[in-house]
Amino acid sequence: MSEVGMSAEAPHAAWQEALARLRHDTRQADVDALVAAMPSREHEAERAAALLGLTRALPRVGRLAEAVRSGSEALHHFELLGDLPGLVDTRCALAVVYAHLELGREAMEHALGALDLARQLGDRERETWALLRMGNAYQALGDPVQARETTQQARELAQAMNLTELEFGCLNNQAHFTLDECEQLLRDGELERVPLVQALAQTLAQDAVLLAQREGHAYWQALALSNLIDALMLGDDWRRAEPLLMSLSELAERCGYATLRLELRLQHARVSAAQGHVDVALAQAEALLHDNDPAKARRLERRTLQVLYAVNKQHGRTDAALHHLERLLAADRRATRQAQALQIQALLIRQEVKSAMARAAHAQADAQAAQARARHLEMEKQRLQERLTRTEHDALEDLLTRLANRRHAETALPLLMQRTLNEPLALALLDIDHFKRVNDRFGHAVGDRVLREFANLVRQQVRGADLLARWGGEEFVLVLLGNGAQQALPIMERLREAVAQHPWGQAQEGLTLSTSIGFTLQPAGSPAPTWPVVMQRADQALYRAKAGGRNQVCSA
Repeated sequence: MSEVGMSAEAPHAAWQEALARLRHDTRQADVDALVAAMPSREHEAERAAALLGLTRALPRVGRLAEAVRSGSEALHHFELLGDLPGLVDTRCALAVVYAHLELGREAMEHALGALDLARQLGDRERETWALLRMGNAYQALGDPVQARETTQQARELAQAMNLTELEFGCLNNQAHFTLDECEQLLRDGELERVPLVQALAQTLAQDAVLLAQREGHAYWQALALSNLIDALMLGDDWRRAEPLLMSLSELAERCGYATLRLELRLQHARVSAAQGHVDVALAQAEALLHDNDPAKARRLERRTLQVLYAVNKQHGRTDAALHHLERLLAADRRATRQAQALQIQALLIRQEVKSAMARAAHAQADAQAAQARARHLEMEKQRLQERLTRTEHDALEDLLTRLANRRHAETALPLLMQRTLNEPLALALLDIDHFKRVNDRFGHAVGDRVLREFANLVRQQVRGADLLARWGGEEFVLVLLGNGAQQALPIMERLREAVAQHPWGQAQEGLTLSTSIGFTLQPAGSPAPTWPVVMQRADQALYRAKAGGRNQVCSA
């Protein structure tokens, strides 16, 4: 487990009392109480502080989309107030939210923004928090090693300033990141490195437990013990894990940590399996799987199915193992669809809140117009949500490149076309030149690697909010909105140049590549066209780029 939060102010008003309760524990009822006591927009400073507290609390109860909304609004209020410390704290909170959503680039954007502002302020404590949140961002980007190393910088600063809460947060996160590194190594088959990394995770978790015990903080002890038990079980040291598990179970029961109690039931099943009590372990895991407790996190279903599969397989129960493997794959597909739908929703909410706040700034002189705009925004949000709901059960990702796939793009394009009423849009088609020759000369394995590397290269050059999808074969579609659309030509030239200058020879000796790009611009305020019409224009531009000798950009 990971995450502790920054300190909150002493309570005075109802919202501050709710925040004080959340400071010691995070319960749905206290989150709802904070929402109900939210100060009005007339009290901007109080509302900003309450929204910041809400943004920190919502991820702990699984309400990530709401956290994006509250954090985006808090950011707007602190900007209007010119409150730089508030901006640092809100960007740190949003970095955590986007990390939970696995939107690593957005998480890193906020963490780096917080770090820059903290250094402008000369505030070493906030600089340390920002470094800690950079660790969260690296984890969301799939780099637990860099996450741990960046968090080590924060930990050293926290120790130098004697900031115990920060030091614990760093230690606990480092243990969590290192456990994830172990999982990566196991998935990748790098078994020789696992013992060393597992030992490091165990050491970090033990240090976190000692610090939590020294401070007498029950919630910290729960977080740290959970990581330590995970580390011991990874090292097959169930004999040491078992008494810790019993102690943590008592703590979770005594303090009412509902989600943790459920997770510990799975740990009990793992210990039972390690002790050779196979039937007991399977019964414990099956009971947990069918428990409809609302506190059960979605990820726990997957971990439970993994245990059921592994135990049945280890003990030669092939039919049962296959059954649970099929259920695990189905759960993975559901989780992927749900995560992608939530990511899309979060990005749309961020843009919506930004637009709504900008309009609200001009609404004081014309209240009726502001109300009409608010109703329009709510209706637009509802229509977008309805469309997103209908796509929840569709696969949205290309398995080879990990980009959005054609189905995802065809779902998103009609929604994006509607946005041209308020902001410009550019749609581009990118085609890898002579890709067939790559497959013919070097083989399809090299061709697949080229597609993955090309996708990563383009992804690094565009914003997280832009739509980038594999359209089919070696063809990709890119949609830019707002300022990005207005700069479409230099952006496309930059992409073309990046592909041409990339060291493809490192992937395969003698390999060089270029790309042809065709794009079209839809100005703001123009009647919203259908996306096939805009796609056809881009396709015509791409045809001219290829006919003109390739490795060039053409517009239509």
